[in-house]
Amino acid sequence: MFTFVNIKFGFSLTGAYRDFDTKGGTKVQIKSINMEPYRLRQRTNCTLGWTVENNGSCYEKNGVHAPRLCRKCSRGKVIDEIQLACEVIMMIWIFYEIARFMIRIVSCSLVGWADKEDEETEDSMQQGLRSLVTDMWFYVDILNYILFLVWIAIRTSFVILLLSNSIKVPTNQYEIVLEYAYKITNTQLMFNFANVVLCLLRMFKFYRFQPRLAIVNQTLSVAGPDLFHFFLMFMTFLYGFGVITHILFGPQLHMFSTLPDAISSAFFLMLGAGMNMAAMANIDGEMAVLWNLTFMFLVSIILLNVLLAILVDSYMTAKEQELERWQEKGYKELPSMLDQIFSWQIIRYMTSFGAVPDLILLSALERVKEKLEAEHGCTLMELSEPRSLITIADIFQAIPKLVRKENKITMESICRAGAIQWSNHGTEEEEEEKVKIAGLRESVATLHPVEQALCQRLQELTDENILLQRQHRLALAQAVAEHGGL
Repeated sequence: MFTFVNIKFGFSLTGAYRDFDTKGGTKVQIKSINMEPYRLRQRTNCTLGWTVENNGSCYEKNGVHAPRLCRKCSRGKVIDEIQLACEVIMMIWIFYEIARFMIRIVSCSLVGWADKEDEETEDSMQQGLRSLVTDMWFYVDILNYILFLVWIAIRTSFVILLLSNSIKVPTNQYEIVLEYAYKITNTQLMFNFANVVLCLLRMFKFYRFQPRLAIVNQTLSVAGPDLFHFFLMFMTFLYGFGVITHILFGPQLHMFSTLPDAISSAFFLMLGAGMNMAAMANIDGEMAVLWNLTFMFLVSIILLNVLLAILVDSYMTAKEQELERWQEKGYKELPSMLDQIFSWQIIRYMTSFGAVPDLILLSALERVKEKLEAEHGCTLMELSEPRSLITIADIFQAIPKLVRKENKITMESICRAGAIQWSNHGTEEEEEEKVKIAGLRESVATLHPVEQALCQRLQELTDENILLQRQHRLALAQAVAEHGGL
């Protein structure tokens, strides 16, 4: 580690010396830099045996103390070697992710500008360039990868600088390379800080897999327009109060000497930082008290509570929307992450080797569900059991051809999926039921409108009865599974 002191003397235009705590005054910076970031183990100039012949120069210099002083090779620091290995792995990982990202762009460009629908299922599974470039996360990913590349370039230049400008100690001259190395390190830290903040922002993209985590994303989405208008008003108030302090107290106080300093001081006062009210009152007591009371009431009390009300209201709206979406799928409440982690679904997923991926399977089931509901004009739960059953062929046909080809999906892989509960209803029963329904519809069409309404009501009650019977059987099966018997 090397430490250097950088002193910048400040003088006014007339040549007068300026103190440390004044604008443009003298500054003293004490900086440290590590010129050996990787203290690796010595790999060359090592001897195998500790004899006088192999270490003649060392023995001539140190005599009998040579075995203790002339070591075989420097051990270095294991933590530095681990750091170097982690950085190399990180760079390889970054280039791998960038390559995947470029492949995704190329595949979307091959599809075209608009999304390409599957010829058989008429489902937009192939993403085009329009869907890619209109996604906000696309630009966040690009900026994230650019900052990673900047980090690699800066880190590489820093290592090259150290290798080409090594310092031999002791030395009787000032090494200017210390300042260059510090500037490179400081620039790297600034870019890394921005990149870490961006990585934290990208975490919201991956929080969408869990409903309770997705509420946070949905809250920001719902509150977006209100937050935009709120910050317009907030920045107007903050700028106005900053101008007032700059005019009243700027000539005497350094914290208000410039307009940016005055605005930042007002912002820190809003956050609860202590303000030098004694100095402000010494300049103009009445205006200092009036400014403080007005600022605290309008900004700290009203505006901040309005911000809290916007977020709370948006959170409740987002939670209701997410709950409604999951209730349509048959859930009574939002599933917790702990329930998902410790559920049997993970064990079934881990033991379902060669099965179709759950994401593709759920997408296919959702499309089949929408198709059945559109055909019958009601929800899937309102249909009778034979009508609501889905065959393997239905799921297979609902998966686009391109997805089937890329993932090598067959009917056998669909049967291995642990997320599906199979029924013992056969094809013959379904055909018989279809024949009965078709005959009933033909007979109903010839009846009087009043009789048709009665028959339709009777059919609805029959379907409801079948649904209740199905729920009863599921409840009995669940009781047997939980308690081992009735």
